[in-house]
Amino acid sequence: GKSKKVRHGTSAALAGALDRFSQFFISPLFDESMLERELRAVNSEYLNGRTADNWRNYQMLKQGASKEHPFSKFGCGNYNTLTNGGDPSLKNENDGNSGEEESANGSTAVEFGGGSSPREDLIKFWTDKYHAGNLRLCVVGRASLDDLQK
Repeated sequence: GKSKKVRHGTSAALAGALDRFSQFFISPLFDESMLERELRAVNSEYLNGRTADNWRNYQMLKQGASKEHPFSKFGCGNYNTLTNGGDPSLKNENDGNSGEEESANGSTAVEFGGGSSPREDLIKFWTDKYHAGNLRLCVVGRASLDDLQK
């Protein structure tokens, strides 16, 4: 179906999407349990990607780049490197579970795998880098350019 129109001829769906997107920049949560999930997802992507030919080719290109060029710098991490020694396979010593437990509200909490949390470093990076001077946004929609800019 068609999206309901809102101010300036744009759709409610576009307005909602832009509002959700903007909240990351206005008031990010940096929730510790979500950070742990993301660390585990990054680790999984790292483990899955390191045997892929395209990842290996990319690493060869980086290795051959000038050491003074930013392209040659470290560009991929895993749980261990991002937590300064953490291990995502650590189990809760009290009950021996697999790293996930159900909380009182029924959601699944991911147990911290040790090392140090990168949360403070993420907040500092966000504070230093995520501002209008460093960001660009391209909005594509059916409304006129004038309406989309409003």
